Amino acid sequence: MIFLFFFQQASVITVEPQHPDKPSFDITAVVDPTTQGAQKISTLLLVLKDVLNVKIRVFLNCVDKHSEMPLKSYYRVVLEPEPTFGASGEMSPGPQARFANLPEQPIFTMHYHIPDNWLIEPVKSVYDLDNIKLETIDGNVYSEFELEYLLLEGHCFEAYTGNPPRGLQLTLGTKKQPIVVDTIVMANLGYLQLKSNPGRWTLNLREGRYDNIIFPNVLLSCVHLPSMP
Repeated sequence: MIFLFFFQQASVITVEPQHPDKPSFDITAVVDPTTQGAQKISTLLLVLKDVLNVKIRVFLNCVDKHSEMPLKSYYRVVLEPEPTFGASGEMSPGPQARFANLPEQPIFTMHYHIPDNWLIEPVKSVYDLDNIKLETIDGNVYSEFELEYLLLEGHCFEAYTGNPPRGLQLTLGTKKQPIVVDTIVMANLGYLQLKSNPGRWTLNLREGRYDNIIFPNVLLSCVHLPSMP
């Protein structure tokens, strides 16, 4: 489907495909440049330009007047088209987000927006990331975040009654280490949560009062063991 716009010769930013002689995707984005969505989609379009043979057209749909500064928060999407490596073959520290020319008077909070089942912690930071006032800082504010765990989440119900199994304990492990983490299923909602990392895992019942239960008689629904994107 092709969309035609009036005055598109003068009101559009066009990025031609890297290989014009080959089939390509056609992406058209209509954005207000002073919105949060525009800050997020710009990185995505740049990555798509590198990984796909794509023609991109960006129309800036601005608002005529603003009574105040429309942007109160600033976003950068940490995304790279492919892993990068150093000269000796080691993997680079990872993608980075950089903010420049921010106003110095407001108090900023450096926060992250991640999938719900990611557990991320700051591992290196000199300043208090909850109270950043740039006019009192000499130099740059630098911090590193690390993905500590991925959460295995789900709900557990008894096959015959449909009720959450009261006191049911589950373990998550590997062939060499059968029990790495464990949890107890919540009695009211049947909710379960286990810390994990990318890889192959085995989910089992913990030895004890539930030894005589046949595992298939306990239904695990909506269980999601996420993988790294």
